Amino acid sequence: MHQPNYLDPKRGYYSMPWVRLHATKSYYDMAMLAERFPEMGLTFNLVPSLLEQLEDYAGGAEDFELILSRKDTVDLSPEDKEAILTRFFQANLKTMIKPHSRYMELLQLRGIHGTRRDIESALRKFAAQDYLDLQVLFNLCWFGFSAVSEDADLKKLVRKGRYYTVEDRDFVLEKQLDIISGLLSLYRKLWEDGSIDISTSPFYHPILPLLCDTSIAQVAMPGCLLPLRPFSQPEDAVK
Repeated sequence: MHQPNYLDPKRGYYSMPWVRLHATKSYYDMAMLAERFPEMGLTFNLVPSLLEQLEDYAGGAEDFELILSRKDTVDLSPEDKEAILTRFFQANLKTMIKPHSRYMELLQLRGIHGTRRDIESALRKFAAQDYLDLQVLFNLCWFGFSAVSEDADLKKLVRKGRYYTVEDRDFVLEKQLDIISGLLSLYRKLWEDGSIDISTSPFYHPILPLLCDTSIAQVAMPGCLLPLRPFSQPEDAVK
């Protein structure tokens, strides 16, 4: 389990939402499966750059999509609207968008491919309720099966499907934070109970091997494109 560090040092927030969204989906689901089936004997590789960001989110950190998700859709600026239309369909079409009919409807209203022309057209079509539904559905679809199956209120929101309220949106975002805040404690408990083993890697794995030698990329991906000028700084990796 790894994520690079997405922090934008100039803006002071994370530029991408992947730590937050994968935490409520994959990372939580895997822990719950390990708790349910300890006989699997799983080993989790937890990379420090991921752990640091999870702790940061638990302490109140934000990413760009989270900032947009919290905004009042009545007062969105043109730049906010464009960013939401561009970034809030970052989900698997088959498994995460299509199961929610309203989400698929909004994608079609926006334009499947999200071209410049699509966005400009959608800006004229989307109303405040459309943006609010999109705020909810984008975050809701990133909950894994464990969170939804164990929380009756999340199930209700999935069934509701559309015409979400600000209270619905705030509940979804609070539920995300609840899961993230307890995630590392959950993995610690599983380890202490003997249900899982935990390993770790250099702080920014898997970037470190590329720092040593960019050509190593072709070991995992034969034929992949490499930089025109090979890069190798193993002494930086040692530091």
